[in-house]
Amino acid sequence: MATEKHKPALDGIGVLLKYTTCAVVAGLVMFACALNPDSGFSCSVACWMLALLFWISLWSWRALTNGLLDPYALFLMAAILFNGGQAILEVFHLNEYGILEGMFSPELTLKTLFLVFMGIASLHFGALVSVASARRDLRGISATRRGGSNLIRETRMVGWILLAISIVPAIMTTRDEIATVLSGGYFALAQREVVRGLDTAPTILALFLLPGVLFLLAGSSGYLPGIVAATAIMIPYSAIHFFLGGRFDAALPLLAFAWLWHRCIRPIPKSALIGAGVFLLVVVFPLVGSIRNISGESRLSPEFIVRSFFSVKNPIAAGVSEMGWSMRTIAHTLELVPRFRDFEWGVGYLYAIRFVTPNSFWSAQPDFPSHADWLMWTVDPVSASMGAGLGYSFIAEAYVNFGWLGVPFVLSFIGFCFGRFSIWGDRLDDRPRIAALGTFLAFFLVFARSESLNVIRPLIWYCMLPFSMVRGLASLRKPAPQTLNHDAGSRRME
Repeated sequence: MATEKHKPALDGIGVLLKYTTCAVVAGLVMFACALNPDSGFSCSVACWMLALLFWISLWSWRALTNGLLDPYALFLMAAILFNGGQAILEVFHLNEYGILEGMFSPELTLKTLFLVFMGIASLHFGALVSVASARRDLRGISATRRGGSNLIRETRMVGWILLAISIVPAIMTTRDEIATVLSGGYFALAQREVVRGLDTAPTILALFLLPGVLFLLAGSSGYLPGIVAATAIMIPYSAIHFFLGGRFDAALPLLAFAWLWHRCIRPIPKSALIGAGVFLLVVVFPLVGSIRNISGESRLSPEFIVRSFFSVKNPIAAGVSEMGWSMRTIAHTLELVPRFRDFEWGVGYLYAIRFVTPNSFWSAQPDFPSHADWLMWTVDPVSASMGAGLGYSFIAEAYVNFGWLGVPFVLSFIGFCFGRFSIWGDRLDDRPRIAALGTFLAFFLVFARSESLNVIRPLIWYCMLPFSMVRGLASLRKPAPQTLNHDAGSRRME
């Protein structure tokens, strides 16, 4: 008999129906608002409907899985902040100059809010379906986590192997990045010459540092040297990337590391997790944003750093507002497609799959530029020439590929797949699966403000390849089956 603790996770269909009903009702209210786009009241109501959707999305996931610290929940929160952060601020009257500072007409702003609503609702609907359909597998999840193939030693060995092949290239590339930032600021990294051929080898090998750290941590339960080594690499890794100005390049791996620690080493108290998240949002993100384009010795001056931090007004609102600017990419996409650019009808996703192969002997985008590059060169070519970028959005990518009607189907499929992947990786105490899921989390969280071009390759190279290496080592370590020697057995019996 299921205990009261696990009852919510068993009633998957009920939670799914409640969520769907709330989402449909809120969506109809937003559609009614769209009939009167010139009314500021309509935008306010739309923001409230988005905030309601965000709340019931988090509630429904917790009701279904008994937690909010799994990989999908973390991605959902990232998707909400990046694509709907402006709406949340509007609800609390923290947008000093309005949504996206009034850059877009009320009609386009409402369309953007509605597309964000549709995207988040569809993504989460697919994830709920994936878990509800597997609710038998989730029954007693805390008990089933004790099962599985484990393979702790093999996971740890793969971590050491990946660190051995990546540590020197990582030091080389990091040294060059620090020199570039000190001389020209964060944007100078994007202005460097694109390398090709064998010159890309150090960068490719350096990227295996992160899966090396995460696989090592996942395989170091009860093994102190592995825990110390993984921590000693992860903390400087994030600190250096914060110094360089790559807030999400630093924070997302750190978040994946914390989840793996919580899952494999020792549970982290919720108060510590919340405190660390608030510290990143309130202190680190605004501070890095204020100094990231400063070059020279000023970046190393404590006095300058403190003065830069206190120059930021309302750090919480500033952090959420800046993350929420990813909504701008959705608004621009709605403005340009299909008026100035045709729908892609899936070509963009096919190109992302093709991008799994390395760019060894051609430019990064030989015949099909990324959506982020296309958008930046279209709306602000001057800043684009200086290396600046807006990022992109997985919601905008679904729209530019299949239009309004395609968004629910594409994002429901993505939500379903990621929900299934989370169940596959987190259900049992199978360390290779947990490590692969944690590594993918480090790369996939950026998908909230990016596109599939940036997540397909990491899934294959940095998650599935190390996972296959662990399985390969496990197969080599299996003892050969013993053959029965009837003659020897007869002699022993005699």
